[in-house]
Order: sequence, then structure tokens, then C-alpha cells
Amino acid sequence: MEISFTKYKPGEAIPFFHDHKKHEEVYIVITGSGEMQLDETIIPMKEGTSIRVAPGVSRNLKNTGNTDMIVMCAQAEADSLKSPTSGDYLITKTELKFTK
Repeated sequence: MEISFTKYKPGEAIPFFHDHKKHEEVYIVITGSGEMQLDETIIPMKEGTSIRVAPGVSRNLKNTGNTDMIVMCAQAEADSLKSPTSGDYLITKTELKFTK
């Protein structure tokens, strides 16, 4: 999995449309607002918005707000999670050492 954070200034967009053959992406708006275009569909974005984009969908996004927009993008091969994560952990006997 690849995770990136990108800051878009007001009016700034990804300089090209793109899609992926095998990878899906999840975009999460950390701060700011804008729009995402998926093929011909426009989706408004604001702080807290998350959008999953499947392989083969052309995508772009633009900061349409007045402040910087920070977006996190997580990318991985589509359908690569083979089982729910709830079945992939073990509770350990490690002692908590937090100070506060």
C-alpha cells in the first residue's frame, strides 16, 4: 500500500487526468474543500470527505476553496485484502506504559 499527502493551493488541480489498471485509491480530505471529477461526475469534497476510486475510472481533483486543501491518498491493488482485518490480530500481554 502507498499513502501520500498532497497540499493543493486555492485553484490548484492535479495537472492531468489519470486512471489505474489494477490499483484502487481512497482520497480523504484532511483540510480545505474542492471537487473531484470521476469520468463525467463531479463530487464536492470538504474536510472529512472520503472517496474510493476503482481501477479504470478517470480521475482528477481541484481545490475550489479559499484555503489550502490537504488530501491523503491511499493506493493499493484492488481487492487485495483477502480477509477482514478483524481476523488478523492477536491480543498480546504487553504492559501499557503511557505516561498520560
